[in-house]
Amino acid sequence: MKLKKLSVGLMTAVLTAGLLASPAMASEVTDAAAVQNGTVTVQAAATENGAAGTGTSDDIQGEIKDTGKDDAENGTDQGEGKEDTGKDDGKGNTGKDDGKGDTGKEDTGKDDGKGDTGKDDTGKDDGKEDEAFTGLKEIDGIWWYLTEGDVDESYTGLAENAYGWWYVENGQVNFDYFGLANNENGWWYVRGGGVAFDYVGFQANEAGWWRIEGGKVNFEANGLIPNENGWWCVQGGRINFDYTGLAENENGWWYVQGGKINFSYSGLVPNEAGWWKVTNGMVDFGFHGITNNEVGWWYLQNGCIDFGYNGLAQNEAGWWKITGGMVDFNYTGMVQNEAGWWYVAGGLVDFNYNGIGSNEAGWWKFTNGQVDFGFNGMAGNAAGWWKFNGGKIDFTFNGIAPNESGSWYFRGGQLQFGYSGTVQWMGLNCTISGGKLVPVGVSGAIASRAASAKSDTNWLIVTDTNACRTVVFYGQNGCWTAVKNLSCTPGKNSTPTVTGDFKVTGRGKSFGTDTYTCWYYTQFYGDYLFHSVIYNHGSMSSIQDGRLGMKLSHGCVRLAINEAKWIYDTIPNGTRVRIY
Repeated sequence: MKLKKLSVGLMTAVLTAGLLASPAMASEVTDAAAVQNGTVTVQAAATENGAAGTGTSDDIQGEIKDTGKDDAENGTDQGEGKEDTGKDDGKGNTGKDDGKGDTGKEDTGKDDGKGDTGKDDTGKDDGKEDEAFTGLKEIDGIWWYLTEGDVDESYTGLAENAYGWWYVENGQVNFDYFGLANNENGWWYVRGGGVAFDYVGFQANEAGWWRIEGGKVNFEANGLIPNENGWWCVQGGRINFDYTGLAENENGWWYVQGGKINFSYSGLVPNEAGWWKVTNGMVDFGFHGITNNEVGWWYLQNGCIDFGYNGLAQNEAGWWKITGGMVDFNYTGMVQNEAGWWYVAGGLVDFNYNGIGSNEAGWWKFTNGQVDFGFNGMAGNAAGWWKFNGGKIDFTFNGIAPNESGSWYFRGGQLQFGYSGTVQWMGLNCTISGGKLVPVGVSGAIASRAASAKSDTNWLIVTDTNACRTVVFYGQNGCWTAVKNLSCTPGKNSTPTVTGDFKVTGRGKSFGTDTYTCWYYTQFYGDYLFHSVIYNHGSMSSIQDGRLGMKLSHGCVRLAINEAKWIYDTIPNGTRVRIY
């Protein structure tokens, strides 16, 4: 019989079957809208068995363009022309062809002039035509693969005709086939029996899931590539379902779990460059702070654990001591940052702590968790009470220091509760009982007032109006030394000297009337002054009233002229004046 052309109806059915979509990848659907298209090179393992060649669709060899025509239809058969008609013309066999061609019919004695029909006496293809043809032919509505004119049922693979490339199975085009097939130029995606050159996506065979581009497996594909079910880590053209870790595309670094980006993951993930903070599947390079994993809590900068960091870092729960990048929950002690020194207990800054803590530099006074460098007083711990200078215990201090309960005797910086006796302090003899200053006599009373006084300068003046004594101290708050112990004349009972705490506000060389002059005055409150005894007008040698140690003035504190001048010359404005 003759090889027929593929009918228009059949070809329409074939082409329609070739447009059918392949089944979706058998994995869960994940919303990948957060990631834009892109790829990255990821170190790939060796590609498994099941693929060969890397050519493109244009590389397919052996194009065959079957026209579906039999040359016999064109009347081109140059065979014998006639068979024996059963008649003997008496001429014998001439060996000539009459030019009309063999009809393929039994001998009727007639020649119909239509040429060879391609049939023999049985109605089957006599196999004498297209004996060298190899390719696809439609025979009785079925497309077969022929080898040198014969149907080759041993052939399974790809073959081409004018309509495309087709998957042949046991010699016959299998229009029901969907999957991957290969030839010498690569692996191809077949859809409805035909190679789908328009297909881009993923398809599977027994060796795995593969990246298809233009219908062909792209073994050069590496990186993160999406389909409708998510973003996948592709290595050497195949999805690597064994890969869990970080991978990059042009939009960032992503956490891949089982070959697929996990957009639900938030936590810490390592790669060869460090440990990284992942938020919703993506490395968060903007993260600065503290986060945790199953090993502990870690300090991160720019999204990466900083194993070199030692100091304080903050999260919503407080400020934490970091050692080698990790929160040190076992640490109790002092830690510094740019805001100061802080007391840490169990790894956390304790803002409620008010007490004493130590480091290699000494013992320090804490107020609300922070070293109080302005503290000059006394504070206690389990070992005793201590004298502080600039927030630090002064182990060299020997003397008297006050608190709200009184003034106390210290030796080597520590309060001496067991001591009772007399000590020399600030140039004065002071009585101590059980470590506490007892204000007995002039010296004790003045020392007690001085111990608790604070001045804005390094000077302090204390006046006892009843004892008629003025003492000038030098030093600093809580640590004063008497440098002058002077007899004075305060105000009489009817015009007493004002009492309380004041500050030096001004000074002048003299004041008076046409009958007297007072020299070298130092002002501490309104018209209340320290000045010299009374001299006759304009004189520094003719004393009008030189009495001291008595309450005689109109409210000022009189001093010998040389002492008045010393205060006038020495004591700066702002100095504390305590009068009682």
